[in-house]
Amino acid sequence: MAGQRAGNATIRGLLLFSGFAIGVLVTTPIRGVIDPTTLPIGSDHFDPLPRILAVVGSSVPALIIFGGAIWSAWRVVRGNTPALTSAAIRQVKSTRRLALGNILIAAGAAILSASGTFSGRLGADRSFAITLLVGIVVLFAGFLVASNATHGSSAVRTAAPSR
Repeated sequence: MAGQRAGNATIRGLLLFSGFAIGVLVTTPIRGVIDPTTLPIGSDHFDPLPRILAVVGSSVPALIIFGGAIWSAWRVVRGNTPALTSAAIRQVKSTRRLALGNILIAAGAAILSASGTFSGRLGADRSFAITLLVGIVVLFAGFLVASNATHGSSAVRTAAPSR
């Protein structure tokens, strides 16, 4: 969406953050006994730093996915290229399908982020499982719809010469 340069910088940042988070998790002791029949609550078993890393590691990507999908859908509906820069070249075959795919991606990210909202109504274990299942299905459907609405230079491949 923002081009190869931004993608490479994002990968480096994610690797750095992930390495730090793995180091923290490997060295953090787990307090108390975890009941295998229920979904454990992080605050009962972990200090604040691992919990903060979990929040940052899930909420920031969710916001980026949601915001990027809405931004892309808005740009497509207005007749612009869905990318932030001209470096990310995509040819749109169906603007309607691409906008729908991006809206589904945003909805999937929102559903996955809403698991805490439903825990009071359905119970923590059940709400987590339901929102995870529904969110992944909606997100995947959005990716399928959006990927079939565009094609770019990376989609064009030539056959390798036979030897």
